[in-house]
Amino acid sequence: MNSGAITSRYARALLLYSMECGAGEKVYAQASALLKVMEQVPKLKLALQSSGEHPFDKRVELVDSALSEKSDPVLVRFMKLLDDNGRTEFIDRILLAFVRAYRRQNNIKVGHLVVACDSGSLREKMERDFSARTGSDVIIETEVNPEIIGGFILDIDGKRIDASVSGQLKKMRKALIDNNKRII
Repeated sequence: MNSGAITSRYARALLLYSMECGAGEKVYAQASALLKVMEQVPKLKLALQSSGEHPFDKRVELVDSALSEKSDPVLVRFMKLLDDNGRTEFIDRILLAFVRAYRRQNNIKVGHLVVACDSGSLREKMERDFSARTGSDVIIETEVNPEIIGGFILDIDGKRIDASVSGQLKKMRKALIDNNKRII
């Protein structure tokens, strides 16, 4: 069986099981947090994927310490299912597919905001505005990048709004170059 089919089937099973148990929101939060930690700490990802090297209880302890809280029993039981069926190598892709399916089912849109300096009020205002416009819950993750000089860049729902100073300077530079090419 190909990895895409395995990933989607297990993710759908986790979604249905967590919702049935009333733990969907908590499992979603823990899966999202675990994915972020696995991205930052590749050794954790490798440890969770390799069932032969580390006993199951140790991997659950690793997840608990990565989350800074006790893992939800639904998530632990799901990890055990992956372990029993020899599917631990797919844990990152399954969790990612689960997070996407949960967002789709619960009408949650996630955006990425890049700002020159941290401004929590801008993020909150954008979340409120986009929630009102789309009728969805909107979560915006913020990144600080001083290279954009000022303004912001927002990626949400497959669209990009570039209101950064560096973006405007690039557009001006391109327009000047294009105009000069026509003259010559």
